[in-house]
Amino acid sequence: MRQGKFEQIDTPEAVYTQPASRFVAEFVTQANFLPAQLQGNCWATEIGCFAVESKIFQDKGDLMIREEDIILHPASDGAMKIETRFFLGHEYRYSLYTPSGKKLYARTPASTALPIGTQVNLSIANTANLKLFNSQQSSVISHQSTINRKYYELGNRSR
Repeated sequence: MRQGKFEQIDTPEAVYTQPASRFVAEFVTQANFLPAQLQGNCWATEIGCFAVESKIFQDKGDLMIREEDIILHPASDGAMKIETRFFLGHEYRYSLYTPSGKKLYARTPASTALPIGTQVNLSIANTANLKLFNSQQSSVISHQSTINRKYYELGNRSR
């Protein structure tokens, strides 16, 4: 509910996996929102370019990437550095900064403990459920239930 109006009425699973608006997405999940620009057949962000599965009528938006969908790859020449690490029982929550200074969060299983200060590159899980929201409004422009192919990701620009 937002300003006395329902944003979405559905099962908890549907609200989490298919949020009807950015407001709903921000309310029910911890996620990162990155500016994205349509380039050819992918949405380009500063951490990578992701394939577009459906016809999109906008050329820019905010791409939602959930914390649990970011995979951290330690690399001595990594484009990002782990700033903080919090132990949450069965997982760790990390904060890091993009090259432009935007703060991102990522979560890993407790069996994957990376020290603060570790240089990392990022990738996105193949099963990630990315959402694209209009930058000016809170509504969903389009969504993907899975990523078919990652064209490039930060630290690995090859196809």
